Amino acid sequence: MHIQRIAVKNFRKLHDLEVENLEEGLTVVVGDNEEGKSTMLKALQAAFFERHTISGKPAKEMLPFGSKVRPEIEVDFEANGVSYRLRKAFRPSPSALLESRSQQWQGDAAEDKLREILGFTPPKRGTAKNEHRGLSGLLWVEQGRAFNPLEFNSDTRSSIFEAIEGEVRQVTGGERGRKLQEAIHKRYSEYYTPTGKEKDKLRDARAEVEALREEISELQVKLSQYESNVDRLDDLRKKLNRYREENALERAEEEAEEAVEAEKMLEATEREFAIASAVLNAAKNSLELSEKERADRKTRIEKLKESKSELRNIEELLERVEEEYDEAAAAQNLAEESLQNAREDYEKARRNRIDAQRKLKRAEALDSLDKLTKKRDRSQRVREELDEHKISVAAIRIEEEDLISLRKKADELAKRQAVSDAVATTIEFSPTGRQSVSADGEAVDVGEPYKIKEKTYLNLEGFGGVAVTPGGEDIRLSREAVRNLQSDLSSSLIAFSYSSLSGAEEGFRKKSELRIEIEKSQARLDEIVPEGFEQLEDDIKVQREVLASSTLDVNEPPLSVEAAWAAEESARSREEAAEKARVSAEKMFEAENKKLSDVNEEWIKRTTSFETISRDAENLDAEIAAERASKPDERLSEELNKAEREREKREAALDELKSQLEEMLPELIRSERERTQDVLSSLKQQIDREQRQSDDLRIELRTLGQTGLGEALDEKGSEHAQAIQELERLELDAGAWKLLKETLEAAERDAKEAFIAPVTERLQPYMKYVLPHASLNLDAESLAIDSLQRDGLEEPFQALSVGTREQIAVLARLALAEILLEDDKPVAVILDDPLVNSDDERFRLMSSALREAAAKMQILILTCHEQRHQSLGAAMVQLQDCY
Repeated sequence: MHIQRIAVKNFRKLHDLEVENLEEGLTVVVGDNEEGKSTMLKALQAAFFERHTISGKPAKEMLPFGSKVRPEIEVDFEANGVSYRLRKAFRPSPSALLESRSQQWQGDAAEDKLREILGFTPPKRGTAKNEHRGLSGLLWVEQGRAFNPLEFNSDTRSSIFEAIEGEVRQVTGGERGRKLQEAIHKRYSEYYTPTGKEKDKLRDARAEVEALREEISELQVKLSQYESNVDRLDDLRKKLNRYREENALERAEEEAEEAVEAEKMLEATEREFAIASAVLNAAKNSLELSEKERADRKTRIEKLKESKSELRNIEELLERVEEEYDEAAAAQNLAEESLQNAREDYEKARRNRIDAQRKLKRAEALDSLDKLTKKRDRSQRVREELDEHKISVAAIRIEEEDLISLRKKADELAKRQAVSDAVATTIEFSPTGRQSVSADGEAVDVGEPYKIKEKTYLNLEGFGGVAVTPGGEDIRLSREAVRNLQSDLSSSLIAFSYSSLSGAEEGFRKKSELRIEIEKSQARLDEIVPEGFEQLEDDIKVQREVLASSTLDVNEPPLSVEAAWAAEESARSREEAAEKARVSAEKMFEAENKKLSDVNEEWIKRTTSFETISRDAENLDAEIAAERASKPDERLSEELNKAEREREKREAALDELKSQLEEMLPELIRSERERTQDVLSSLKQQIDREQRQSDDLRIELRTLGQTGLGEALDEKGSEHAQAIQELERLELDAGAWKLLKETLEAAERDAKEAFIAPVTERLQPYMKYVLPHASLNLDAESLAIDSLQRDGLEEPFQALSVGTREQIAVLARLALAEILLEDDKPVAVILDDPLVNSDDERFRLMSSALREAAAKMQILILTCHEQRHQSLGAAMVQLQDCY
C-alpha cells in the first residue's frame, strides 16, 4: 500500500492541510508540538475506517473547536497495483466517494469497497476503535503506544495467520488450533461413534442410493433414448472419482510444497552469503584502521617539518614590518581623497535609486492589473461551462435507483419468459396422405415439429379439429404475466423518455459523466479564483488606484516589470556599491591613522607567535619519539600486512559461497516452484470444469422429458444423482474429518513450531540492530513477545527498559509487515514519535533498521524532533509548509 497524498479541511485543529508527493519508502513528517501531526493521523484513520454517516459524539469530536463546518478528508493511495482517490465528508452533509481510473463507488458502496481493499470489520455502531482497523490497528502506532507489546484484533490475526500459513502450509496451534480441533471433533462425531463405527447418516445414504438405482433401472428399459446422456454423465462421475482415487490433487500439492522447500534452502544459502559479505566488510574496516594509524603518524611528522618552516617565515616577516611604516603615511593622503569622491558618488546613486523605485511600482501595478483582468475573463468562461453542465444534468431525469428498478423488471421479465418457454409442447404430425393442418387459421408445415406455447386450435384435414393447451391453465397465466411485465417495463422506460433498457443505461452513464464534469469545472473555478469574485474585483480596483496615485509623467512610456525590476536592481546595486565604497574609504582613512600603532602591535604578535610555535614544535617532536618507542614503524607495517591477509581470506570465503549459489541454479529452483504452482492451479481448474459439466448434464436430463415416464425418470435420475453425490460427499467428508482429526492430534506440537518459524526468521535479522546476540521467544498462539534470550539467560519482556521494549516493538511490527507484504496484503507503516525513549546510539541503529525496511514498504514517521531524525537520510516534509 502506498499513501501518496493527504488533504484535510476543518478536522479538529486542521483547517486546511495538504501533504502530497509522499514517497514509497521512508518519509519523516515534521511538526512542532500542537501543530497537528497526531491529528493528521486521526484524520487518516477517520477517512478509512469511520462511516461517513457517523453521528453523535464521534461526529462532534471531528468538528473544529467552536465551529460547525463540515470536516472533509481526501486521500490518494495505491493498493494491490490499483490507484484510488478517497473523498469523505462528515456531518453536516456527509458523503463518500471512492474512485479508481476506471470505476467509482459512492456512499455505502464506497465504504464496502474500502473494507474489501483493506480487509477490516467496522463496528456495528459507534466509532471505530483499534480492533476495527484491520492491519492499521497493528501498523499505525499512535503517540505514546510504540513501547506496548503487539496487540492483535480479529482481522489482523486472520491476515497474519493466513500469510504465515501460506508459507508453512499446515495448521497452527494455540487458540485457533483449539477451535479448529473442536470443530473437527464435532464434525467427526456426525459420522462415527467414539469407537470408530459408522453412524446411520452414512448407512442411510447408501440404502437410499441403492433403492433409487433399482427404480431407475426399471425406467431406463422404457426410455432408452436417454442412455447416451446418462452414459456421458456416468463417464464424468468416473473421471471425477478417478481423480479422488488417484489423489491427483494431493500429489500436485506435494510437488508444489517440495518446490517451496527447495526455494527456502536457496534463500538460506543467500542469507549465509549476506553474512559472509558483512564479515568481509568488517575485515576491510580493520584494514582501514591500520592504514589510518600509519597515515596519522606520517601526518604528525609532516606537521613538525611544517612548524619549523613556519618559524623561518616569521623571522622574515619581522624584518618587513619596519618597511610598512613609511608606506602608511603615503596611504593616508590617498585615503582622504578617495573618501571625498566616494561621498559624491553615493549621493548621486541614491537619487537614481528613488526614481527607479517609482517606475517599478508603476510597472508592477500595470502587470498585476493585466493578470487580474485575464483571470476574471478565464473564470467567467469556466462559470458559463459549469452552468451548461448543470442544465444538461437536469435534462436527464433518470437516477441510479430508477435504473436499478428497471433492471429488476427486465430480469423478472426474462425469468418469466424462460418459464413460459420451458412448458411449451412440441407436436409432430404424421399424415397418411397429403392431409393439411392449420393452427388458428394459418397453415402448418406437417414435415417439421410444431411448438405450442399457448392454447391453440388445430384444424386436421379429414379429421376435424383439436384444441391444445400446453401446461394446462398455468401457461395462460404465465403468458399473461409476461405480457403484463413487458407492458410495465415499456411504460417505465417511456416515463424516462427511453425505448430500451440499454438506452436508459446510456442516459444514466452520460448523467454520471456530466456530474463528474461539474465537479471538475467547479474545481477549476476554485483553482482560478480561490479568493472569490468579490476579492478579485477589489484587487483590480486597488491596482487602478495605485496607477492613479503615481507621480510619474503619464506620457512617459511605461517599462515592463522585468525591465523596471532590472533598472531598480541596477540602481540599488550602484547605490549599495557607492555606500560600500564610502564606508570603505572612511575605514581606510581611519586605518591609516592607526597604522603606526598597528605596526608595533604586529611586531609583538609575530614575536609571540614565534615563541608559541617553537614550544609546540618541541612538544610534537617529543610525542613522536614516545610513540615510536611504544610502537615502532616496523610494527605498524606488520599490523597492516596482517589486516590485508585477513581481508584476502574473507574475500576467498565469499567467492566460495558465491560459487555455491551459482551451482544451486537459483533461477531453475524458482522456475520449478512457479511450474508446480501452475500445474496445481491447472488441475484444480480442470476438476472444477468437469464437475460443472457433470452438474449441467444432470440439469439437462431433468428437463428433457415432458410427461409420464420421462418426468419420472428425470425426477428419479435427479434424486439418484443427488443421493450419489450426497453419499460421495458424505464419504469424502467423513474420511477427510477422520484423517484431519488423526493428523492434527499427532502433529500438533510440530505444527506450532513450524507456524512460529517464519515470524522469528523475519524478526531475527532486525534484532541485529538493537541486540545482535539475543533472540525473542514468541507465543505460538498469539505471537506476543514472551521473553528475551541472551547470554544463556531468559529475561521477561516486561522486565526490559521502556526504551528497549519500544525498539523491539517497532522491529516486530516491521517484521510482520514484511510477511504481510509478501502475501500481497495492503501494508503501510505509520509511527507517531516512535523512538522518544531511545538514546543517541540506539536511535542511530534503529535508523538503519527503518531504512532497510523502507526499501520494501512505505514508512511514515510523525515527529517534532526534526534535528534528530535528519540522521535517517529520509525525505522530510515540514507540516508548516503544508497549510
